Formats: sequence, C-alpha cells, structure tokens
Amino acid sequence: MINKLDKVKKILHCPHPIGGNPQGISSAEKSLGYISHTMSASRNRFGYPCDIILLKKSRWSELILPIKKLYWAMLIPFRYDEVHYSFGASLAPSRVPINDGDTGVHKWKKKLWNVITAPFEFWDVKWAKVWGCKVTVTYQGSDARQGDYCRTHFKHTFAHHVGADYFSRHKDQLKKKWIRKFFELADQVYTVNPDLCWVLPSGTKFIGYASVNPVDFPMIGQGNGTIKVLHAPSHRGIKGTEAILSALEEIKSEGVEFELLLVENLPHQVAKDVYKQADIIIEQIYAGWYGALALELMAMGKVAAAYIREEDLVHIPEKMREDLPIININPETLKKDIKNLITMDLKKRQELAVASRKYAEKWHDPIEIARTIHCDN
Repeated sequence: MINKLDKVKKILHCPHPIGGNPQGISSAEKSLGYISHTMSASRNRFGYPCDIILLKKSRWSELILPIKKLYWAMLIPFRYDEVHYSFGASLAPSRVPINDGDTGVHKWKKKLWNVITAPFEFWDVKWAKVWGCKVTVTYQGSDARQGDYCRTHFKHTFAHHVGADYFSRHKDQLKKKWIRKFFELADQVYTVNPDLCWVLPSGTKFIGYASVNPVDFPMIGQGNGTIKVLHAPSHRGIKGTEAILSALEEIKSEGVEFELLLVENLPHQVAKDVYKQADIIIEQIYAGWYGALALELMAMGKVAAAYIREEDLVHIPEKMREDLPIININPETLKKDIKNLITMDLKKRQELAVASRKYAEKWHDPIEIARTIHCDN
C-alpha cells in the first residue's frame, strides 16, 4: 500500500485491452492505492471494460482516431507518472507489414504509409520519457512472436497452421525493429508467455496473466454427470481447433460419452456463463503455453489441458513449474491424450480442480503481480 504521505502515483495502461490483462493490473493498482486508468482506441469485441475509449463508431474514424491519439499522447506525461504499454505497441502511428501477396495500388499505399510513419514511430514514448514519465511494456503473444523463429526452433507451433500473412517476412522484420526500440526506451519489459523470452532481449521479466482475479471467479468444481468438454477458440488456426474437434469426433465414435461446449465470438460476460458448465477445457495445442481462458476455468475449479512446451519452462519460476496443474496434451498423441483426459476418474479430476484453483490464486493474483511490477519500478 502507498504511504499516505507520498504523492499517489498515476498510471495509464494503453493502447490495447488485450485479453483483459491491462484491466486486471489496473484494477489491482487501484486496490493498492494508485490512480490507474486503462485506455483503448475502440470498444473491445469481447466486451472487456475500459476507462477511456478514444473512439466509438463513426464515419470519420480514420481521420478522428489519429487526432485523438495525438492529443492523448501529448497529455500523458502531464497527467500520469507512469505509462504501461500493452501488447508491445504505443499510441504513435507505426508501419504496416507488406505481405507477399500484396500487389499493385494496395502494396504502394502501404509503402507510402511506411515512408511517412517510420520517423514518427515511438515518438510518444520518447515524449513521455523526456518529461520524466516511467515507461513499462508488456508483450502478450504475437506482438513479439515471429514466424521464422517458431518454424526454425519449435517442432510444434501454430506458425505451421495459420495463413501466410499472419507471420509474413516483413512483419517479422518489423517486430524485431519495434522490440529493439522499445528496449532502448522502456524502464522495464515484461512478458506473460515464456516462449517470447527466446525473441525478447535479456532483461525481460516473465509475469503471470493478471486478467483473472480469483475473487471474481467462484470455485465451482466438477460435475458428477456426463462430462462436459469446453473448447473456445479466438482463432481456430492458433488454437488447433480442427485437430481438437477431429480427435473428439473419433473419441465419441468409439462410444466415449461426453458433451462438447464449443464457444466462439461471444461477449466475455456471456461466455462466462457457458464456462461455468464445463468440467474440462481443451485450450490450445500449438502455442506451447496456456492462455487467459484456461486460467479463468482453473480459477473455477475446472481441469485445463494444453500443449506445454517443456523447453520454454526455463523462463518461469521453478516453483511455478512444480505447481503447474495443466494436463499436457501433445499434438502427436492428441487423440490418446484427450481420451485419457475425458475418461479420468472423478476423484482425480476433483484433485486437479482443487490444485488448479490454488495455482490460479498463487501465481495469477493480480495484486501480487501489480506489486511485483511496482517493486521493479
């Protein structure tokens, strides 16, 4: 808690409310006595709340949004003591990737935009630093993840299962340049995914997702009827949805009883009502780590399964590795692993449910994560 004799630190989280993580940290900061706000360019499609929304739907969006970003970027150092950039992005305009399939006028429009914007990238971060504002940044996934690195170093990666434009060569090059620039300017850099530590410079600190406060996710545990299996992809290629659904279909054809809960494109609050019904979540099979969705389910006492890449675990605390309750499912043995998961006896699932809740409380407590961040600063 902040000493009452001290000036209360004012913190802004921008420019994206990715996965609810900035909101989780901001809410925890408020609980610790800080003044903390979150900002987003527009309303999030999953309905995550935000203190400041720069733009609602407008026919003049393309013109108004850059002006509003400029206005806020100028004001930030005078209204806040610290700015925390989420998803490896700042408010300043940035170059756009030129994909292999871009041709003609579309390609030249991108090239012209890149020539104009290149000198202004990160100017808002520089401006904040000039006026004494502390700068931190959190990388959360594909803001740092690079296709060339993933395909070269990882046997299993969703870089093999997404379209060519998702990890284009130019996009990889831009990410490398942006990462170097942020590291030159930021006081501290964080990541919530251990595999990103391979492509982020030394000095990066791993922190758990802060998007799930266990207080907001009451322990429900396991049902004792037909087992309910949840899968809720935000991007089917990334999550391995087609392979997961195919494995589940084969398992059902063998007479194994279960109910599939497939959730897609629902507002977060609506989706949560479905999550409560589940016993198991099969989250993703290529990324090598679990996401915030698995964490939500674990907080409710559900059994979570995902592909966990063993070599990435050197980047997380040793005790966290020991406590990890995720059932590791391998893309090579997917059907077998999922079948074993579904046919697991109730007592074992209940034990895992309790361990999952404890893990969420211990390693993903937003208050402790916020304390860690501010101890670093």
